Amino acid sequence: MADSNDSTRHKLDIAQLYRTCDLDQFDFETTADITSDQKIYGQERGATAIAFGIDIHNAGYNIYVLGPSGSGRLTAVEHFINERAQQANTPDDWCYVYNFSQANQPVALRLPAGRGSRFKHDMQRLIETLRAEIPQVFESDVYLEAQAEIKARLDEQSQKIFESMRQQAAEKSFSLQATQQGVLVIVPIVDGHPVAPEDFSDLPEEQQATFTAARRELEETIEEAFRQTRNLQREAEAARDTLRRDMARQVVEAHMAEVLKRYDTSGAAIQYLWAVQEDILEALDHFETDGELDEGAELEGPLPQLQRSSGDFFRRYEVNVFVENKPDSGAPVVILDLPTHQNLIGRIEHQVKYGVLSTDFTQIVSGALHRASGGFLIMRASDLLQQPFAWDALKRSLISEQVVIEDMQSRGVSVMVTEQLEPDPIPINVKVVLVGSPHIYYTLHALEEDFRDLFRVKADFVDIMERTTETETHYASFVANICQSEDLLHFDRAAVGRIIDYGSWLASDQRKLTATFGQITPVIYESVFFAQQNDHAVVTIDDVEKALAARAYRNNEAEQISHERIADGTIFLDFTGEVVGQVNALVVITSGDYIFGLPSRLTARVFSGRQEVVQIDRESGMTGPIHDKGVMILQGYLGGRYAQDYPLSLSASLTFEQSYGGVEGDSASSSELFALLSALSGFAIRQDIAVTGSVNQRGQIQPVGGVTQKVEGFFKACHVRGLTGTQGVIIPRANRHNLMLNDEVVRAVERGEFSIYAIETVDEGISLLTGKHPAAVHEAVDTRLRRFAETLASYNNH
Repeated sequence: MADSNDSTRHKLDIAQLYRTCDLDQFDFETTADITSDQKIYGQERGATAIAFGIDIHNAGYNIYVLGPSGSGRLTAVEHFINERAQQANTPDDWCYVYNFSQANQPVALRLPAGRGSRFKHDMQRLIETLRAEIPQVFESDVYLEAQAEIKARLDEQSQKIFESMRQQAAEKSFSLQATQQGVLVIVPIVDGHPVAPEDFSDLPEEQQATFTAARRELEETIEEAFRQTRNLQREAEAARDTLRRDMARQVVEAHMAEVLKRYDTSGAAIQYLWAVQEDILEALDHFETDGELDEGAELEGPLPQLQRSSGDFFRRYEVNVFVENKPDSGAPVVILDLPTHQNLIGRIEHQVKYGVLSTDFTQIVSGALHRASGGFLIMRASDLLQQPFAWDALKRSLISEQVVIEDMQSRGVSVMVTEQLEPDPIPINVKVVLVGSPHIYYTLHALEEDFRDLFRVKADFVDIMERTTETETHYASFVANICQSEDLLHFDRAAVGRIIDYGSWLASDQRKLTATFGQITPVIYESVFFAQQNDHAVVTIDDVEKALAARAYRNNEAEQISHERIADGTIFLDFTGEVVGQVNALVVITSGDYIFGLPSRLTARVFSGRQEVVQIDRESGMTGPIHDKGVMILQGYLGGRYAQDYPLSLSASLTFEQSYGGVEGDSASSSELFALLSALSGFAIRQDIAVTGSVNQRGQIQPVGGVTQKVEGFFKACHVRGLTGTQGVIIPRANRHNLMLNDEVVRAVERGEFSIYAIETVDEGISLLTGKHPAAVHEAVDTRLRRFAETLASYNNH
């Protein structure tokens, strides 16, 4: 057995196994005494980067917030952005209106914040008023009298022309007669009587010639008279149109003047209103008939058989309030949970009428980039990259600083499609914040050439923070904020202290606390649940312990099954005695979000040969590259430590017995080395001590992960088989601060039933495991290796 002084020198005392929160530092009795501050804790670097990215206004300084899930990334972003957004200027409204010169290219109007809806209302009221008053104008006495005057003037002038024609016809011995069909007939007159056409040939030839010549002259006169009459009719029609326009213009201008006055600061709006006025004056027939066309009227365009209704025509005067902002509300903050292509840049909706897919400017819907312009757009990077075309659309919009809406909805539709819209692009000025994993950030940074120019601010969130008096106070504030914001039972000081200790356990470091508060929040909820079950007025430390125990119980089925198999001997493990070439190595197993440690029997066999060190699990393809590297280091250690004046002639096999899953990591490399040295030297290894730690070629024991879980796992295994008082675990000395052992292990150590040893070198481990002086073990190993070399040389010579 190992020298007792040597064992004592490496044994850790109780204070090194766990760090308990000092409750005397708190000046509160319960978290109800803590003022809520809504700060972001433990993320100074990330918070500083976010603040910088928000405050700098140059192009390309969009923000990518990276870090582990649950680290408060999104909360921090919302906190900083909402604070800045409230102090920022409110951006303008945007509307889409009809383009009277090019109907398929709707016009974008920019109006001050809050004026978009007002403009829509004003236009609705204007058109409703004109639809009511313009018909009244055309029914007024003034209009009817003016129209009658035009008609009377036309009739008088037409009558004079007709009388002049009749007189000239009489002078040439003709009369003018109108048939029932309205056709004017020239009839010769002889002796005061009209000559019928069938009697005309009975007249003397000389008289027929005279009538024929006169008829030609009279026809020219009549044709000229008809030309004059048509001109008079056109003049009368123009006069009526002028009358209609002039009288309608008075009404239109009177009401339009009120609207123009409200929007005289917007040149685009004024230009649009003038266009509306001209279009109304050109479309008075629609107002006079309230937009109804004749029953048989045909629609111009590609589908002539469809009739247009009153509503279809007057839609051209509607206003599509595309983006609306409440005045003095600050900058908009848009959180987009589903960043599809259309949700980002907007869409053009369609309606199916009579088997035709139709649309107009009123069916243009804004996207998140439009609504966030002048403010902030927050998205999860993974959600964005999963959507087809979304990243390209975002990139294109940020580079061009405008959003072009594409009509993608009509693609692949089986119905007929009318002419597609091409709306005016909307300029944008938006700060985009992507929240995602480091993997996505570095992948985009390496493979997407525009990413570096568009997202120049990296806000890096860490998963752990220093454990100090200040950060422990931050933990207490965090618990208080949750309780106050969600109206939960408050925690007493001891319960807060246990939450803090749990934060160190999650960080696997006595000097650190987890900064992923998403792992702390569920424990708060569950602790409150057990406090309510126990009718407690506040959450106590017992409630927190029950919550943690319940979480473990819900998730530790795989661990319990393993311990049952250890207890009944299904899994071969020794916890007493000594065995040559056999070590209890410790592994960590992850089952969902539950992590636990287990011992695993590691064995080594050596024999003469040149196969060197063979790791059976590796040869079976069950190991990862890090573990394989650890095995190769063993070869370097053996060669450097022993084979300086003779060739290393060794064949050895190592394996984790009863291991049926993958093996990764180098934390078992020290165990493998101890098993190998034992097999070579012939000195047995204690089976009541388990080992974890990485080894380098110089024989130094390096720190590994999961130390707490490994120690607790071996303790549980010893417990189910019976504690002897001599059992314990060897860990790297550099891992001392990573221990956050549970109360059961700590109490067992305190009672002397279990021990934790910390070592720095292979020699220290040899001494503890074999009870022999390291020099004796090294000498035995060297002797064995020399004999292997001599045997192999002798064999080769034969």
